[in-house]
Amino acid sequence: MKQQNLYRIVIAVSIVIICAMSIIIYKEERYGHWMLHRYQHYFAPQEEFLRNAKSRDDYWCIQGWTNTLQKLNIDCDICFFGHSQIVPIDYQAYYPEKKFVTLGYWGDDEDGMLLRVEQVKCIKPEKVFFMSGINSIRCHDDEFIEKYEKVIDSIHSTLPNVKIYAMNILPECDGGVGKYSMNERIRERNKIIADYCLRKGLTLVDLYPALADEEGNLKQKVSLDGLHINEMGYEIIRHELDKYITE
Repeated sequence: MKQQNLYRIVIAVSIVIICAMSIIIYKEERYGHWMLHRYQHYFAPQEEFLRNAKSRDDYWCIQGWTNTLQKLNIDCDICFFGHSQIVPIDYQAYYPEKKFVTLGYWGDDEDGMLLRVEQVKCIKPEKVFFMSGINSIRCHDDEFIEKYEKVIDSIHSTLPNVKIYAMNILPECDGGVGKYSMNERIRERNKIIADYCLRKGLTLVDLYPALADEEGNLKQKVSLDGLHINEMGYEIIRHELDKYITE
């Protein structure tokens, strides 16, 4: 009886192994280098990141931009780094004694910013004002904060002495791009950013209240399209940042 039970166990284990091997072989044939990709994801994330980065339509454009910055040999005091809401920032005239560089990119998210951290390194700033989150607002909270932290850590690893100021996500209002309905989600995500900054000892710059009306929506007078802001909005932000810029 014991011998029969042993045979059954051996047969059952063999069937499980055969099924597992069949699945692996199928995935290898169906998806191509499936096991390699899994290995890279869990044990070689940098290799996987570079492989995914090179599949981006703008990869070589970003590399060219980075190469140009390297050759310019810039030393700046303050860098603004982020997505489209960063692009129009130009505070140089208000602080002639400081050198500003703005590295904003339309539609960018944490994955793209991680690819562009080398650009921040090229200009050697003393302070980085970082804004990210609106273009990944629909992704899971855990996924967002993991990628957000990777960008922050990457900046710190390339520039150990840099001071990072984390600007949170701005409110929206109904317009060509923005929606009132997004603000509850934005406020939830801003709490996650605030908790992260508290845990990591980062300076949080809470811009949301300065641009929001009594109902917590983006003020119409500073809105361009419900998401992006106008010159008045950037002047409000400058006043919020002044103490950090001059400290």
